[in-house]
Amino acid sequence: MQNQSTQSTGRDIFFYLLSFFTLGTAAISLGGVIFAIINKYFSDQVINYYGGAGPSAGALAALIVATPIYLLVTAKINKDLAAGLTSATSKVRKILTYLVLFLACATVIGDVIGLVYQFVAGEVNTRVLLKIATILILGLWVMWYYWVNIKNDEAGSVADKKSWWHKGHLIGAIVVTLIAIVTGFIMIGSPAFRQKLVRDNQRVVDLQQIGYSVQDTYNQTEPKVLPSSLAAIPLIGYKAELPKDPLTKMAYEYKVLSDKQYELCAVFEAVSEQMGMKYARPVYAPDDVYALDWSHPAGKYCYKLQVVKTPVSK
Repeated sequence: MQNQSTQSTGRDIFFYLLSFFTLGTAAISLGGVIFAIINKYFSDQVINYYGGAGPSAGALAALIVATPIYLLVTAKINKDLAAGLTSATSKVRKILTYLVLFLACATVIGDVIGLVYQFVAGEVNTRVLLKIATILILGLWVMWYYWVNIKNDEAGSVADKKSWWHKGHLIGAIVVTLIAIVTGFIMIGSPAFRQKLVRDNQRVVDLQQIGYSVQDTYNQTEPKVLPSSLAAIPLIGYKAELPKDPLTKMAYEYKVLSDKQYELCAVFEAVSEQMGMKYARPVYAPDDVYALDWSHPAGKYCYKLQVVKTPVSK
């Protein structure tokens, strides 16, 4: 009998911790996706200058994985309660349930503090209000569900997965999650489309690296001349070979325009604004050499670059 009690307590801890962990992950990820939707349709000039155009793949992935696990674990807990395999009045259930309530309350209180601060600072706008409303709704939703759980436990009633509050929580979570996932994929595109964006991002990075190599070669030559071709660029240090197109494995196009200007070309698969590349810049470029807009259309596109007299600091 003692072993049975120990096993039951261990199982309670496992399922409750898993439930609360996946709940937190799903709630944070859902908030991240909703924030991205708000950013998309309620523009802010400063934020949009640096930000992308959709939710992160990590937020969508966490939402897709964590939400079903949370719902399944919650259903399992309720089934065990109904079957008498676990106690609704156990200390583990009470402690962890109140812990979730505390975290939800702390989140809501912090949200209200943020709202008051934004109001006092005169920074309240539609985007801020919608984000605060999102946090409030998610926090109050969690508080409502677990508060009802506590009241039912105190009343001595066994959790019933067919009760209206549990069904409402289940249906609401599924509907909201599905809407967020579908909207997120509409905004960021399909996985196949995202692969195109990743390859385009790599192409921009490759062209920048080639630009560094051109500058290095220019710095080391006397008299100062641009390399006549990519093959004329010496491979030094870690450079086993110059970057090539990630899809075709073909060399990028390089053309000398003048004694200091040259052109780098690549064939892109998508429009750069769709992946937030409009304001991408090299990491350690000179002050005014590569300070250009690295955005590009789909298809072949060429960038005009120039070298400087002083060496590039690294």
